[in-house]
Amino acid sequence: MTMTPHEFIKSLAEGYQRARVPVKEHKKLSRGESRSIASEAEDMLAYYLIDRIKGVDHIFINQTLTSVLNGREERRKPNLVICRGDEIRMLIDLKMDLGYKRDEFRDSINGVDTLVEKLRGQEFRLQKKVDHGVVPLIKTLSKNAKYVFVVISNQNIGGEKFRRIEELASGLDNTGLFVLLRGKHLNGPEFYGRSLDDVMTAVDGYISQDDFVKLETLLNESLA
Repeated sequence: MTMTPHEFIKSLAEGYQRARVPVKEHKKLSRGESRSIASEAEDMLAYYLIDRIKGVDHIFINQTLTSVLNGREERRKPNLVICRGDEIRMLIDLKMDLGYKRDEFRDSINGVDTLVEKLRGQEFRLQKKVDHGVVPLIKTLSKNAKYVFVVISNQNIGGEKFRRIEELASGLDNTGLFVLLRGKHLNGPEFYGRSLDDVMTAVDGYISQDDFVKLETLLNESLA
């Protein structure tokens, strides 16, 4: 059985719950601020996609890509680099929400859309970790590659501001914006002290099944 959107969101809800307590629990220890679960979310999204999309050969997580454009070195570090054979077919940046990025995100998505068009067909250097060493690799950004943004929750930002960002993204050719949970945030204060089952019951109807499908459809198109 492949992983479902419900199971993916549940894995993040579990991560948020673990992040609220110290790694080593003790009656004299407590956290005032939760640990970030962004890295865990990157791993889980990579697993979700590799589990569901059979045409993916490899996904590099937090991998620096280096290329040369017009005599100048270009370095990017997307959260996920999705490959088939010797080509990079999709790049993904994952955001838990747009929170503190709310004011700069419009410029980011516009800049990425322009950059991807320039970088298609370019070779990139990257590294694959093997045991205790690394293997250098060269892969080409495919002619139909997309650089997309996946946002876990559309909360922690004003609704109208988020709507304008989505409207902007919908008009761009080389990027996209997918929101996996609409109207709820897994780290919302209403979920503190509640069981995992209670959290999932509360958020299940807010999982954006359409965006999960659209993301997978776009990835399949990029792999074709």
